[in-house]
This record gives sequence, C-alpha cells and structure tokens, in this order.
Amino acid sequence: MQQNLDLGPVTADEPDDFANLDFAPMPEEMLRAFSIAARRDYLCLIVPPCPECRAVQVQLCNFTTPPDPELSAEWKCRECKHRWSWLP
Repeated sequence: MQQNLDLGPVTADEPDDFANLDFAPMPEEMLRAFSIAARRDYLCLIVPPCPECRAVQVQLCNFTTPPDPELSAEWKCRECKHRWSWLP
C-alpha cells in the first residue's frame, strides 16, 4: 500500500525550521562538569616529571583536591610510586 503525499512546492524563500527554536540555558551542573573536564584536559597536557626520579611516566590521581580545586593537583609516579601535589 503506497500513498502519494503532496508536500506542495518547495521554495528557497521558506524560513529555516531551526531559526525559531528557543534553547534553554545550560544547567549549572553541566557548566561545572564542562569546566572540570577542561581542567583535566589542561593538566594532562602539562604533565610534570617526577621530582624524585625525573621520570615522565606520571599519573594524574586527583585534580579536584580540597580546599581549592582550582589550584592543586595530585600526581603519582608510575616508576618509583612517589606521590606529590603540584600547582600548575
């Protein structure tokens, strides 16, 4: 069973369907999640070497440490297991 649908003439003068959509602002939790992800990506780009053995195989353990999550990040060396905090 096939039905013929008449959609009418299609012209270039018709308004764009997406131009009239009203988007709600992002919730505060979503903005916070994006900022945390951006901070993690930034810290992974500027990885410091281990202060004990100078190895570059270090792991980002915690990047939201209290009291100020915008400053400190905890790192761990994968070779000598040394842990330290570093302020980028």
